[in-house]
Amino acid sequence: MEIYVSYTLNNDNELMVDYLANVDRDTPVNLTQHTYFNLNGGGDVLDHSLTINAEKYFVTDDFSIPVDKCAVENTVMDFRKPKKLRKDVLAQPRELARTKGFDHCWCLEGEGIQFAATAYSAKSGLFLRVYADQSGLQFYSGNFLKNVTGRNGQTYQQYAGLCLETQHYPDQINMDTYKKQCIYTPQRPYKHKVIFQLISNENS
Repeated sequence: MEIYVSYTLNNDNELMVDYLANVDRDTPVNLTQHTYFNLNGGGDVLDHSLTINAEKYFVTDDFSIPVDKCAVENTVMDFRKPKKLRKDVLAQPRELARTKGFDHCWCLEGEGIQFAATAYSAKSGLFLRVYADQSGLQFYSGNFLKNVTGRNGQTYQQYAGLCLETQHYPDQINMDTYKKQCIYTPQRPYKHKVIFQLISNENS
C-alpha cells in the first residue's frame, strides 16, 4: 500500500487534508489524524461547546471496541445541539466512566463532503467547523493527556485538547454489515477528504 497525504491551507481559513491510498490487492484501509484542538490556545477545553451532526453513535466494550450502533437521543452522546463538555466529562456518567470522558464514534449520514461537527469557544470567539466525506467521527476529549510537552515548552494536561477524527467506523473490518465498505482494491483506491475551518465570531 502506498499512502499520500496532502495539506492545503486557503484564504478561507480552511485546512484541507486529502488522503489517497493505492493498494495492490484487496486491503482494509481506514486512515485518520489525531490532531488536538484548543480554541483558547491553552488551559482545558471543557468550556468548549460541541455540535456533532449525528443521530447515532457506537457503544463500546471494555476495550473501547465499537459493538452496537445506538440512538443519541436521551443520552450524554446527543450533540445535535451545541453543548458544553464540562458537565458530562466531570460527572462521568456510565457511558464515560471507563474512558474518563468522550472517546466514541458518531455515525455521519449522507454522501460526499458534509458538515460533521463544530467546536466553539465563547472565550476566544472562535468556531472550528469540520466537513468530511467519511461515515464516522471519533470525538476524543483528551482524557489521558498528562505532562505532554508541546510548542514553546508548554505542558499539556488532561482535557487540554479535543480531537475530531473523521474515518470509517473503528474496527469496521470486523462488522459484517459494513465490512465491504472499508476494503479497497487496485481498481478502487482509498480516498478521504476532511476540511477544518476556523471562523471568528464576527464572521460566523
